Amino acid sequence: PWQDRISNFISTRPWVTHDQIFTECLMITSVVDWDQKRQNRITDCLTFAGWERVQRSTGNDPVTGKRRRTWRYEPMGAAPLAAPLAAYTGDTQEF
Repeated sequence: PWQDRISNFISTRPWVTHDQIFTECLMITSVVDWDQKRQNRITDCLTFAGWERVQRSTGNDPVTGKRRRTWRYEPMGAAPLAAPLAAYTGDTQEF
C-alpha cells in the first residue's frame, strides 16, 4: 500500500524528504514512529519509483556564514550536470 501512496505523492513534486513522506503522505506525525525499518521502506519505494538520494546546498547559514546542505530525494537524472564546453563558447559543432 505504501508504494502507491508514495508514488502519487511524489508525482507532482521536484523533490521530497523522508520528513515530508512521513508527515504529509503517510500521516505518521510522531517522530517516535519514524524508525529505521520505516525509513528503509520509504527509501525502497522511492528507489523503485526511479528516485535517488542527493545532497543539495540550501544557502548559507546567516549566523556562521557556512554553507547549509540537506539530503533529499529527486527523480534519477534530475541532478544538475555540467554543461558541455560548446555551451560556453557558442560552438555548435557536435561532439
